[in-house]
Amino acid sequence: MFAVHLLAFHFTKLKEDQIKKDFIPSEEKGDFLAVDVGGSQFRAHRVKVSDDGKQSSQLESKFYPTPKEVIQGNGTEDIDLDVLALVNDTVGTMMTCGYDDQRCEIGLIIGTGTNACYMEEMRHIDLVEGDEGRMCINTEWGAFGDDGALDDLRTEFDRELDLGSLNPGKQLFEKMISSLHLGELVRLILLKMTKEGLLFNGKVSTALLTKGKIEMKHVSAMEKYKEGLSNTKEILTELDLFPSEEDCIAVQHVCTIVSFRSANLCAAALAAILTRLRENKKLLRMRTTVGIDGGLYKTHPQYAKRLHKVVRRLVPNCDVRFLLSVSGSGKGAAMVTAVAYRLAAQRKQINAALAPFLLSLETLREVKNKMRTELEYGLKRETQASATVKMLPTYVCGTPDGTEKGKFLALDLGGTNFRVLLVKIRSGRRRSVQMYNKIFAIPLEIMQGTGEELFDHIVQCIADFLEYMGIKGARLPLGFTFSFPCRQASIDKGTLVGWTKGFKATDCEGEDVVDMLREAIRRRNEFDLDIVAVVNDTVGTMMTCGYEDPNCEIGLIAVRRILQQLGLDSTCEDSIIVKEVCGAVSKRAAQLCGAGLAAIVEKKREDRGVDHLQITVGVDGTLYKLHPHFSRILRETVKELAPKCDVTFMLSEDGSGKGAALITAVAKRLHNVGQK
Repeated sequence: MFAVHLLAFHFTKLKEDQIKKDFIPSEEKGDFLAVDVGGSQFRAHRVKVSDDGKQSSQLESKFYPTPKEVIQGNGTEDIDLDVLALVNDTVGTMMTCGYDDQRCEIGLIIGTGTNACYMEEMRHIDLVEGDEGRMCINTEWGAFGDDGALDDLRTEFDRELDLGSLNPGKQLFEKMISSLHLGELVRLILLKMTKEGLLFNGKVSTALLTKGKIEMKHVSAMEKYKEGLSNTKEILTELDLFPSEEDCIAVQHVCTIVSFRSANLCAAALAAILTRLRENKKLLRMRTTVGIDGGLYKTHPQYAKRLHKVVRRLVPNCDVRFLLSVSGSGKGAAMVTAVAYRLAAQRKQINAALAPFLLSLETLREVKNKMRTELEYGLKRETQASATVKMLPTYVCGTPDGTEKGKFLALDLGGTNFRVLLVKIRSGRRRSVQMYNKIFAIPLEIMQGTGEELFDHIVQCIADFLEYMGIKGARLPLGFTFSFPCRQASIDKGTLVGWTKGFKATDCEGEDVVDMLREAIRRRNEFDLDIVAVVNDTVGTMMTCGYEDPNCEIGLIAVRRILQQLGLDSTCEDSIIVKEVCGAVSKRAAQLCGAGLAAIVEKKREDRGVDHLQITVGVDGTLYKLHPHFSRILRETVKELAPKCDVTFMLSEDGSGKGAALITAVAKRLHNVGQK
């Protein structure tokens, strides 16, 4: 998949006028062989790409006729070559023309067959992973109409030609356009006109009755501007017909109508692609180039002119340049090969670098088992001190039962922002939770200053919020979401083990953060609060989701860090490599997280002694919420590693602050019950 994406980026600009197409970067050099199989001739090309300070390429070609018995044979004969790229002729044509004109983003073949390719936005291609940049799409439009879409346009002659073909019912659009079939269409029309007495005094020759006797070269010769009539008379005479001057004019008119219809249909299809390109780019007017190859376009005297004229009428808001591929599609195939050759070697190096991040299922099972062991160590007094997974008790022993009610304050400290919330809980039939909150910034100098400065700032924010809500005199129960590791002695006592997330406030580690908050409130001497609970953010998340789903017994936080741009110059190729590195790193993160979570749910299942466990995990954090693939990979990993657990993931929309208030409400309820 990596090579496909890299080639796609070589084929196009990511955004108009922002990244130049780089079909053969300066590091491509060497001799490459290209073969071109697509019509009546087989072409072999030797392309020499040199890097002598300026990019250049040399092309040597040889043409070989392809016998009919080979075209229709069994296709079992191959040559032993290092085949690096398989390229459709339209793609090769686009590449060849794109080498000379960087605006070229459409390839078109009008010859023995017809087809087109163009650069499509990756976000629209469901068949390929990825949604950034663009990739070349081979339309294979020759099969357009095979589903009946063109039945209204097909004539009796089209149907007769199709029935006599090698593939009846297939490639119907191509049979109305390509040079392989136009001569036969002309023959069928002339035959009917003759039988009806409209031509040649109604006298039909054996040659006119013979399939394939009129070819595209004859049609082109008969349509030439000056010598067309004389050519027509000569060709008809060779078919053992005796045309009058009026017959020659009529036959020439038939040829013109058939070839004109071909150009019109081809122009209409091309206009559809041009319109899509313009709409993809969200442009009112677009400039682009169409690279074209094929004998019909090249040799027919009026075909190109007709095609261009109709295209411009159908898409007047597109400035289209038509660029003839002089070297054919073989040169383009060699260019793709040159890129693929270098990328193959580069791929090996990248695979080696990313190999440590690619985790097998067996490795993930091992991680799950090791996590399971650490969970047990962390819960036992004799091993807890040496356990890496500390399993810190929170003293949150109950979940909401629906009877909680009242007003509660919640504080949420976990990053560069600090949130204060007023939470109103209503019980009974109209059970609900209403929240009002305000977010305050914590400056870097406060985060890394003294503990007294940090907690004074927190109290200042609380005072501002109480003033804002008009409740400064009220003594409300408070839950404190403190998203740093704490060793708790009770639900309202938490000793800070160590700072994380960029906090380095001094004189805090080893201290009770609740006592530090109470002291800061006393220093201010403006209000008093009943600090009921100090809560980790994962516990708050679990309680928030548990209020909605009683099966929620696990809380999970997955947060991402935003990497600043380094301001380095990079190619589109670099961008894809960086994207793949990011993908490998984030996939490993999701898998490791899934392995750890699988250990927890499996422990709960075994502790309960059940064969199958249904459980809900409350999840919060920007990594889970915003990363395009993290949540999916996490869920898949848990399902794979804990197949006997039916795990539902519930996103915490309200964050851990609501959970802190709910924990406070439950703690007050349990305290009141204890007093009674």
